[in-house]
Parts: sequence; structure tokens; C-alpha cells
Amino acid sequence: MTYKLRPATAEDFAALGGKPLPFRARAKTAEIGGQVVGVGGVGHLEDGSVVAFARLTDEFRRKPIALHKAGLAVLRDAKARGVKQIIATADPTVPRAPAWLVRLGFAPLQKPD
Repeated sequence: MTYKLRPATAEDFAALGGKPLPFRARAKTAEIGGQVVGVGGVGHLEDGSVVAFARLTDEFRRKPIALHKAGLAVLRDAKARGVKQIIATADPTVPRAPAWLVRLGFAPLQKPD
């Protein structure tokens, strides 16, 4: 089954059982068969930083090509709006998350010694 990508609403976050975000955000919702399976986008922190975020169901995680295309769409949208730098952290409970972030175009930060 294919997925549909559309602008996210507050109800979409609630559908995934999450709390409201603690920052202003622009996000997209992925649906499969009318069900919300993911919400992801960029958030704007008070200090001016822009962060990437995603709330995903296991169903959407099992569709890596669709998930990757949705991630690229979110990043293209941010770039088109003039966002120059986005910070992302990998979920430590998802083993492939660091590699996926690299595939999306993120570069690992070098921590000072």
C-alpha cells in the first residue's frame, strides 16, 4: 500500500500518542490507508537553532523507501524556505538511525576531546 504525505496538524501528533512539541514546527504527516503512520519535520528553537524530528510507527519503519522519500521531502521543503542548517540526533533505540541520517545528508558532528 502506498503512503500519502500532507501538512501535519495537531491532531496528527495526538494520533501518535505524543505530547505537543515544545517548539514551533513545520511538519508533514504520512498516512497509509487513512491512518497516521508518521509525523516529521523541522522545529525552530528559541535560540534560533533548527532541529529535525520524527515520530514514526513500526508500520512506517517497515517501509524504508517510503520513509526515506518522506524524509527527503521534509528536508527539501526546509531548504526551499531558506533553512541553511538543521540539527538531528539519532534515536539510540533504532540501530539504523545514524546511517539513515547520513543517507539523508546529515554529517556527524565531531565532539571536541
